[in-house]
Formats: sequence, C-alpha cells, structure tokens
Amino acid sequence: MEILSAAVIWKSMLLLISIIFLYFKTYLFLLHNAFTTKNYRNKQIPQSMGIFLWVMLFLFTLIQSPGSPSNIVIYVCMSIVFASGWLDDIVGNTLVKGLKGHFYYWLHHKKMTTGLIKIGATTVASIVVALYIVGWSGAAFYIAVSTLLLNTNTYNLLDVRPGRTIKYFHLLFFVFILLEPVLWFEPWVIAMLVGTMVLFPKDIGEKMMIGDSGANLLGFTIGIMSLHTSLWIQCSWLICLIGIHLIAERSAISYWIEKVAILRWFDQLGRVRTSNK
Repeated sequence: MEILSAAVIWKSMLLLISIIFLYFKTYLFLLHNAFTTKNYRNKQIPQSMGIFLWVMLFLFTLIQSPGSPSNIVIYVCMSIVFASGWLDDIVGNTLVKGLKGHFYYWLHHKKMTTGLIKIGATTVASIVVALYIVGWSGAAFYIAVSTLLLNTNTYNLLDVRPGRTIKYFHLLFFVFILLEPVLWFEPWVIAMLVGTMVLFPKDIGEKMMIGDSGANLLGFTIGIMSLHTSLWIQCSWLICLIGIHLIAERSAISYWIEKVAILRWFDQLGRVRTSNK
C-alpha cells in the first residue's frame, strides 16, 4: 500500500511539473515568435493561448486510455476545431466579422476566409461527434449537430473580454458535471478543466488571450458534454443557444451583459479595475 501511494504521489508530481513546463513553453513560444495582438485596452499581449488547451488535451488523452475509440474520435474532432480556430487567429482577416460577414465576403469577393474554413471544419467535427454519440436517429442527430455548432460560436462571441470565456466555461462545465457525473472520468473533460484553471489568472489579468482556438475548443467541449444529457435538456439548451444568437444579431453580447446586473457582476468579478473606465 505504501509503495502504491508513493507511486501515485510521484506520478502526480511528474504530471504537475509537466503541466507547468508546457504552460511556460507555450507562453514563451507565442511571445518570442511575435504571436501577439492588441486586446480591447490596446495592450500588446500573446494571443491564441488556446494552443495550451490542445496540448493538455493531447497529454491527458495519451495518459488515459489512448487506444479507446471514444477518446480517439473526440480527440480528433476537438483537434480539428482547435486547428481551424488557430488558423483564424494567426492569418485570419480581422476586418471580416460574424457569420454573415464571412459569407458576404465570399459571395462578393469570391475569396474563402479563414472564418469560413473554421465554420466548415467545425461542421464536419460536429457531424462526426453527433453520429458517434447519438447516432443517425432523426431529430436527435440534428439537435446534436446544431447544439455543437451554436455552442462553439457562442463561446467565440463571448471571447471579447478578459476571463469571460473561461468563466462561462466553468459555470456550464459544473452544471453538466452535476447532471452527468460520469463525465468526470473522460480525459478531454479533465484536460479542459486543468487547462482553463492554469490559463485563467493570466487571461483575466489581461496578460494573454486564448483566442478563437481556445474559445472554439471550450464551446465545442461544452457542446459535447451537453450531448450526454437527456434529450429534453439538450432541446432546452439548444433553445437558449438560438436565443443568444438572435440577440447577438441585434446587438453585441457585451451590451446585454452590461445591461443585466447579475451578468455584469459576474463579468466584472476578478477583472482588472482601472480609473478610466
């Protein structure tokens, strides 16, 4: 028993050291290779730290049942979503905004944007995950695909203020964990929780940004988690997502967050305060 306990402690320490090492290597890689951008306060900071979330996904999938068909399918699909977001972060056209904007640009300029590539990649990943989890079962399949797509884009819409995306990820993460506790044992679930907990202090401290690569990955993760709940919960959540997108079509999500007291409080919680607000 003592030998077993010692082995567990050493493995845990080795994992912790590996996570810390990978975090700093990722941060310095982005900083030294000029993968930086200006945030909403016009500060130049490392962008697309969502790559660290993907590194955690790879690490935990490798550690926990790497040969499992379920883990492989989820890992590949989440990697596709991450890669398309990373591409948009690095070489995307920042002047083209929103779903309508990308389609409009494509129709009028006959040029494919990285945003459209991201939509296509996420659609493919959503179809594969939906087929694997719920199967080709009529309405349930379409609900699953729609939920994954809208959930991914919702987190993209949230990613305009420090810490906001990770906050709402943690909020819904624990809601779905309470609804389906068995999800605790999935490597992709553990990876995203560990990754966001490591990134959160610098994200909310305005020292880095997770970018589309991180926001899309977190949104896709919440979408997958929701597919493990009952169909009526999935339908309820899909209705909420549709409502969020209808609101976003009229005005920015940030506007409504500022208007609703509890959302404004949650959004400001832990944020850097300045005298020139």
